[in-house]
Amino acid sequence: MNEKNGWLYLSANGFTYSAPTVRVKLTQEAEKPVVAPTPIATPAAKPAVAKKTTITCVKGKTSKKVTAVKPVCPTGFKKK
Repeated sequence: MNEKNGWLYLSANGFTYSAPTVRVKLTQEAEKPVVAPTPIATPAAKPAVAKKTTITCVKGKTSKKVTAVKPVCPTGFKKK
């Protein structure tokens, strides 16, 4: 066994066909967790709410009002 440049080199020699199993167990101590200071919570700004608008759509004698942020007339209707 040898360690070089951060690599671990392992060599298994001197066993016969009657005992072909080689078992290796690598263990390492667990790293101690680094405790970071808790950031102080700041009040979050409220996101801007998009303003809804209403349009009137007409198809023959039928009319529909559509309310949305970006209103679009349904198929077959035209904006009045």
